[in-house]
Amino acid sequence: MKKILSICLVLSSAVIAIVALAAPSPRSTLKGSKPSWANSKNYVGGAKASDQLGFRMYLGWNNPSGAEALAQAVSNPRSSSYRHYLTPDQFRKQFAPTANQVAQVQSWLTSQGFALVYTPKNNHYVSAKGTIAQAQSAFG
Repeated sequence: MKKILSICLVLSSAVIAIVALAAPSPRSTLKGSKPSWANSKNYVGGAKASDQLGFRMYLGWNNPSGAEALAQAVSNPRSSSYRHYLTPDQFRKQFAPTANQVAQVQSWLTSQGFALVYTPKNNHYVSAKGTIAQAQSAFG
């Protein structure tokens, strides 16, 4: 149950990433997205533009409110769904990003020059790699 709730929380933030990819818009820093240790006192220097980096682009679940409602229902002793958990396959069929959604993210990443590394069976993220220069160009 805790795993489902954790997944739902992570996915809500991933929905923001999908929406941002769907329609080009001016870039802005998300409030709370900068860790407190990332400040000018701790700045040592920039990475070389040619340095490699790897990252994951997380995709949100489809129908996140439905996933949240399901998580609540299977956890509530008063619910008829109490302890009637979905199998991983059932959860993926109901809530996982579609192959088309994953393909759109993969297409955008490759259009920015990144190499695709891995996408898990649940389509929860796309792992990619590239250079610092590519990341700066793509993400600002």
